[in-house]
Amino acid sequence: MTRHDALDNQVRSVFRRGAWIAAVGALLVGAFGLIFPQAALRSVALLFGVYLIVAGISRVFTAVSGKEMQTGWRWFVGLMGLVVIVAGVLCLNNPFGTLIAIELIIGIGWMIDGLICIITAFALFRRGTRATLVLTGLASFVLGLLVILLPGAAIVGFLFVTAIFLAVIGVVGVVSLAISGSRRRAESA
Repeated sequence: MTRHDALDNQVRSVFRRGAWIAAVGALLVGAFGLIFPQAALRSVALLFGVYLIVAGISRVFTAVSGKEMQTGWRWFVGLMGLVVIVAGVLCLNNPFGTLIAIELIIGIGWMIDGLICIITAFALFRRGTRATLVLTGLASFVLGLLVILLPGAAIVGFLFVTAIFLAVIGVVGVVSLAISGSRRRAESA
C-alpha cells in the first residue's frame, strides 16, 4: 500500500464517519420534530433569528461596501439591513413567546430581505446576475407574505415537511451507509 493509498483510506474513513453522524443526526432531528413539535418550533425560532441577523449584516455590508450604488440606495439598503437585524434579535430575545408573533417577524424579515435583494439587483448588477437576484428577492418576498397571511398553516407545514425530509434523509443515509459498509467488509474478506 502506497502512502497515497493510506491517505486516501484515511480520508474515506473520516468521510464515512461524518456521513454516519449526519445521517443519524438528520434522523434524530426529524424524529424530534415529529414527536416534540413545540420544542422543535422554538428551536426553529432561534435558527431563524440567527438567519435574519446574518442576512441583515450582509445587507449592511452591501450598503457600506457598495461604492457603485447611489447614496440613496446605500442608505436604504443599510437601514433595511438594520431592520432585518432587529427582527433577528427579537426572534432570539424571546424564542418562547408566541410562535405566531415570531413567524410574523420572520415573514416581515423575509419580505424586507426580498425587497433589498431586488433593489440591490437593480442598483449593482447588470443583466445575468440581476435576473437571479430579482427572482430570489421575489421568492423571499412572496414567501414572507404567505407566512404573514397564513401563519398557522406555515408553522405546521414547515415543521412537518422539514421533520419528514430530515427523517427520510436520515433513513436513506443510514441504510446506504450500512449497505456500503457490508459490501466493503465482504470485498475485504
